[in-house]
Amino acid sequence: MQSRTITIDINNRGKNISSDHQICAERLRAQALEVQSRLELMEQTISILSEMIDPSTDIAKFVDNTYEGNAFIRLQFQLFRILIIDICAGILDDDNRTSSIRAILKELRRDSIALDSLKAYYADPTCLLVTVENESLDMQDIEIEKKETINRKIREDLASISKQWVEIDTDAQILNGDDAKRILWARNSVVAHYEKSPAGLIALNDNPPYGIGKLTWDEPICFFGKVRPFVYQVIGLITSTSWDEPRSSKFYAKCFWDRFKNGSTTLKP
Repeated sequence: MQSRTITIDINNRGKNISSDHQICAERLRAQALEVQSRLELMEQTISILSEMIDPSTDIAKFVDNTYEGNAFIRLQFQLFRILIIDICAGILDDDNRTSSIRAILKELRRDSIALDSLKAYYADPTCLLVTVENESLDMQDIEIEKKETINRKIREDLASISKQWVEIDTDAQILNGDDAKRILWARNSVVAHYEKSPAGLIALNDNPPYGIGKLTWDEPICFFGKVRPFVYQVIGLITSTSWDEPRSSKFYAKCFWDRFKNGSTTLKP
């Protein structure tokens, strides 16, 4: 009976590759982790805003025709603005100075150095610790088995990175549609800058030059839901991690609005 266990020494990962590869890979990781933290904020904003604009929740009726309703609609608009800003900053901006999904893709496409750096970083054999248990093998055979296991793991990791990148490079078109351009238009013309037109200041109730009709309250939410799997796919490639559906933000939003509607409070355990 033989068993193998592979563990990764995270603290030594990438320490035995070229300094150029290490710097490039760790810079990409830092950018991806920054995007991931922005995504968590987006999830929270969406959870709160979704309850406000969903007619089935009837939240707005509690402040209809009240002074509080004025503050409510302003809060709704501010959350809408924040979501647009975060989507653009974390996903759609392509400026080299930013940490965004587009900027990461741009660097990966610019030349082979970035992708080669990731391959070197995650295929560094010195951070792989292998344990082989087999009573029929002597120490020399066990060492041979360890080396074969490490080499097999490296081949699998390299093949996985190459496969993931081909899929990501193809699927990246999801960021180039009219829905993405409408959100960028809103950020650039209304949210981040007060852009002028011949008729006066551009407003959110103007029609964007892309797609059809005015920007709706749920448009950024729908766009985020559409691109979310792709975005986490890119982060997974860069950080070698998997993504789980976040649930806490939805729960917190529900508790908040339950308190708003009926005064009930969900106490922390």
